[in-house]
Amino acid sequence: MRLHALFAALTMKAKLIAMVAVAAVLPVVMAVGTAVVTDTTVAKTMTEELENMIRDNLSQIARDVYGLARSTNYFLEDEVRESAVVAAEYVATLGGFSLGVEKSVWEVAPEESSQSKVRLELPELLAGGAWVGQNTSKDEHSLVVDDVKRLTGEECTIYQRMNADGDMLRVASSIIRPDGLRSGVGVYIPAKNASEGMSSLIATVLKGETFRGKVYVQGMDYMVEYAPIRDFRGDIIGMMGVGLAVEEMKSLRRAVMETKVGKTGYVWVLGGKGRDRGRYLISKDGAQDGQSVWDARDAEGRYFVHGMVERVMAAPPGEVVFAHYLWQNPGDSAPRRKVAALVYYAPWDWVIGASMYEDDYFGVREKILSSLGAFRTSLIGGGVLVLAVIIPLAVYTGTRLTRPIETITAISQKIAAGDLHGADADFKEFTQDCLGKTVEEIDDPGAELPASETGRLIFSIRRMTRNLTSLVRQVRESGIQVTASATQIAASAKEVEATVTEQAASTSEVNAVSSQISSTSVELVGTLQDVGRSVAEAGAMAGQGREGLAGMEGAMRHLMDSTAFVSSKLAVISDKANTIGAVVTAINKVADQTNLLSLNAAIEAEKAGEYGRGFSVVAREIRRLADQTAAAALDIEGMVGQMQSAVSAEVMEMDKFSEEVRRGVMEVAAISARFGEIIAGVQALSPRFATVEEGMRTQSLGAGQISEAMGQLTVAAGQTKDSIMEFNHAAKRLNEAVQGLQGEVSKFRLEA
Repeated sequence: MRLHALFAALTMKAKLIAMVAVAAVLPVVMAVGTAVVTDTTVAKTMTEELENMIRDNLSQIARDVYGLARSTNYFLEDEVRESAVVAAEYVATLGGFSLGVEKSVWEVAPEESSQSKVRLELPELLAGGAWVGQNTSKDEHSLVVDDVKRLTGEECTIYQRMNADGDMLRVASSIIRPDGLRSGVGVYIPAKNASEGMSSLIATVLKGETFRGKVYVQGMDYMVEYAPIRDFRGDIIGMMGVGLAVEEMKSLRRAVMETKVGKTGYVWVLGGKGRDRGRYLISKDGAQDGQSVWDARDAEGRYFVHGMVERVMAAPPGEVVFAHYLWQNPGDSAPRRKVAALVYYAPWDWVIGASMYEDDYFGVREKILSSLGAFRTSLIGGGVLVLAVIIPLAVYTGTRLTRPIETITAISQKIAAGDLHGADADFKEFTQDCLGKTVEEIDDPGAELPASETGRLIFSIRRMTRNLTSLVRQVRESGIQVTASATQIAASAKEVEATVTEQAASTSEVNAVSSQISSTSVELVGTLQDVGRSVAEAGAMAGQGREGLAGMEGAMRHLMDSTAFVSSKLAVISDKANTIGAVVTAINKVADQTNLLSLNAAIEAEKAGEYGRGFSVVAREIRRLADQTAAAALDIEGMVGQMQSAVSAEVMEMDKFSEEVRRGVMEVAAISARFGEIIAGVQALSPRFATVEEGMRTQSLGAGQISEAMGQLTVAAGQTKDSIMEFNHAAKRLNEAVQGLQGEVSKFRLEA
């Protein structure tokens, strides 16, 4: 709603410019927005694809090395297998192996370099009845092993079983050390190792099976095949092995080390278990061969080698697993994220890894994103350039298109303000500039309408202005005439209204006087009637009053006699009260004497001590009673005094009352005589009041008729006045309407 209101408030020129600008900006914004969204989508898709590419590439390299190792292993196994067949056939031609009766003494050790050796006696191991001996010199021929090497070109070693556990002692070897001695003679292989458990080689042989695999001897890798040696009873008494010094391993190692992964990545091989666990078997450029990285930590402090080796060894054979870790080489300013593809080749106990820094591939992504950013910048620059061209063009076009509308709007505003003369002057200039025609040509009734909408609008506005000017001029002239007529009508109406008002006032006064006369007459008639009734009632009441006064006089005389009797009785009561007062005084004196005597008795009882105690109690009781008697006598004396005072006052009041009653009797007698005179006068007034009442009734009836006629005349005058007032109001409204119309018309300026 706010946007709509804002757009509605704009001028047409601003709207046109805004529409053109929006039409130009919108494609640019959409293009930039599409580019931004595309950048985000491309970056996300490219990251996913690069990650997949990295994984695929690393996985493929790891599988290639895995396949190369497996192919090499197959080749070496076939060659060793053929050599083992030749060795077995040769021993069979000799008559096989057996244990002799004679025993030989050996100084044995678990490792060739060990200084701690153990003395051991074992039966001589015979081949075709001849002892294979304890030969350690390369110059002396060793039975069987040298012959097999001569026949096959491969090394041969013979082991004799040392004990029931299966420890194997090397008793003959064709391998020559650099110092000219035969390698490993007198060194044994324990069947069980404290750290690795049962030897897989010995375990396989003791089961009567042939062991075939790769071993590391004297700093070289050998592909060997060991077969059990049995005596004539079939018991395993040793084992014989044929081994091929894996020269091909050198080329394999070289191929592994020369394999490049990305820009800086490489392939490496770690041992998976045993003494080689976590140890470099093949490192980058061979610089770290033999070094253990088992306890190495990445930049986050994790033992990442542990996890990699354990995960890949737990995976199915030939399956590639991936690992990510942060690595910082010496000299690097910050750690970088690496990814490694791992595969485990169990026959050689190889953990094959192909690793690289992720940013080796992500550099391509950065270049592409940089190119997309440059494209986006170019797109924005092109959009700005387009806007720089479109917006001035929109301003110019909007100005050209809206100038006629703005001029017409200005002319319409002048017309709305009443400046018809100014609007006509603007039309003369505007039509000449815009249409190339004069106002007179447009005003011509036969003028042809232009083809353009703007031209037709100008024609319509011009003709509307001309018609409005003519209408205003006519309304102004008619308004003047109507104003004059309305003024005359209003003046006449005011004169008539004044006359009618005066007549209505006079009629109202007459009506009021007549009404007062009528009402006064009615009131007098009523008053006379009331007076007549009052006179009659007064006469009757006067007679009754006279009779009542006679009875009252007798009653008052009887009352006077009763008052005298009461006064005599009150005098008797006063005398009796005086007698009671004397008695009370005597009682009071006796009580005082009794109290004094009881006090003396109490004193004497106290003096008597124990014997007067009972008398003392009686004396106290008598004194208490005497006190009560004195108090009661005192109360009686007070009451008697009050009674005497009251009786004296009553006697005085009764005397006054008797006197007043006597005077009242005399006054009642005088009033009775006056009532007789009043009764005679009242009886004489009654006929006169009847005559006056009849005359007032006739006068009231005439006044009522006059008042009714004047009331009708007053109503007629009021109606006439109301009609004239309504006419006057109508004339006033007409005058106001004409003045309002003239005021509105006066807003229009027709001349300069």
